[in-house]
Amino acid sequence: KIEREIMEAAFKGFGLEADTLFYDATNFFTFISTTNTRNTLAQRGRNKQKRHDLRQVGMALVVSKKDQIPLFHHTYQGNLNDASVFKGAIKNISRRIKNIGLDIRQHTFVLDRGNNSKANLGIIEGLGLFYVGALSPVNHKELALKALEALAAESAGEGQTEFYRAQTQVWGAERTIVAFVSGKLKEGQARGIHSMLAKKEKQLAKLQNKLKEPKAKKRNRKQLMTQINNILKTNQAKELIEWELKWKSKGRYELSFQINNQEIEKLETAFGLRILMTNRHSWSTTEIIEAYYGQANVEKAFKELKNPYHLTVKPQYHWTDQKIKVHNFICVIGYLLSALLHRELRSQANYTASINTMLNELKNIRLATILTENKDNGKIKTEYQIEKMSAGEEALFKALGLQNLLKKRVKIKGFSVYN
Repeated sequence: KIEREIMEAAFKGFGLEADTLFYDATNFFTFISTTNTRNTLAQRGRNKQKRHDLRQVGMALVVSKKDQIPLFHHTYQGNLNDASVFKGAIKNISRRIKNIGLDIRQHTFVLDRGNNSKANLGIIEGLGLFYVGALSPVNHKELALKALEALAAESAGEGQTEFYRAQTQVWGAERTIVAFVSGKLKEGQARGIHSMLAKKEKQLAKLQNKLKEPKAKKRNRKQLMTQINNILKTNQAKELIEWELKWKSKGRYELSFQINNQEIEKLETAFGLRILMTNRHSWSTTEIIEAYYGQANVEKAFKELKNPYHLTVKPQYHWTDQKIKVHNFICVIGYLLSALLHRELRSQANYTASINTMLNELKNIRLATILTENKDNGKIKTEYQIEKMSAGEEALFKALGLQNLLKKRVKIKGFSVYN
């Protein structure tokens, strides 16, 4: 309720606008003891900062496209997956949009493929919401194949286009599909495959050399096969690496392996494929793609909330569920105030730096208290003076009208900021 009232006041007071809304979720590791059974929020799960050994708390966030204003946040148990969290949060998000006074039909939700499911999209459409999301080519092989064939045919002819677009049935409903090959994603996937293969080759070569040693201990074939399968534990590795275990003599085996380059070439044809879907059938292909890539806005917000110097959610010096929720709420409100201040500076002073830079510069604007003793009567005279500022700090100082605070000090319930 408090967050809703603050958001209402912010939208009315600052004349904020929102059309496209970005949703995502992340997690924050904690140092809450494993033996602490009174805490239910902090649970072990797949930590995005690779601290799988620690209990974590999840946070879902919705921010606006313009100004990255946080409209909604939700703290949840660290062992829940993204799709289940979204299912529980979407109705509350819909209510928040209406409470703020925004027209739900004029807004579009952008979510990544981790939140997609037939049930979730059914809830979104049942609430009258528009959305842009992504589909996994692995889970929609027929659609991916059709898109790749169309893209290949177009690139072979004249007047080629870079996108495949169609209206088709996905999960029992008509959706607009846009498929394209992302160069950045393609490079990343290629690097990932070759890095994985290099790692597997190294592990297999190590085992191969051990088996070749004259004094190597005798091995059991079944145990060796289990060991090899554990090395090649992913389906991708098993498809790309061919191996053979030959019997030499009692307890002695020879391992040989090679990379299947034909399978790699086949796999590379699908690298970089992104499949987007939306129920905004009237939107252009460019609008759909730009909306999806705007997901970086919520990632920027999480980056600020993970900044260890200003708006950081961690470390959390709390262990009860209620206090963790309050702590996260305060951090989100801190980010909201920072985003509003950043918005004002961009409009008033053409400020282009990040929120983090803004907070660093504001932190360096300091007021010095100068105490001077009167030689005649011994009374102490108090004066205030701004410390020397850099050009950037001085520009912020003037843009925010901070010089006026020296003339007329701010009072809160009768108490002055400076005494």
